[in-house]
Amino acid sequence: METGMIDTQESLQFAGMATRVIAGLSTAAPYTVMEMRVEPGGGAPLHRSLDEDKTFIVLEGALDFRFGENVREAGAGAAHAGGRRRRARVHPPTAPAPRRG
Repeated sequence: METGMIDTQESLQFAGMATRVIAGLSTAAPYTVMEMRVEPGGGAPLHRSLDEDKTFIVLEGALDFRFGENVREAGAGAAHAGGRRRRARVHPPTAPAPRRG
């Protein structure tokens, strides 16, 4: 996201996510704070953020953070940081395949 592109009153919905910028829209701001709600099966597809580093704090539920081949599941209360220019994907944990037999 390029800083300053959306208004704090806007809620954007895409890829099974609802996002809202809470603070940091000024081009002089050193960070942006966003609220994200991710639906099961939704989440940010594999992408590369060129303009910002990211820190996620999971308030409820759980998210999988994928950086390259590394996947880390983070539950409520966990924090995870990801640097700019790294390929990343964020989504709810994938349910394990049902057992047969």
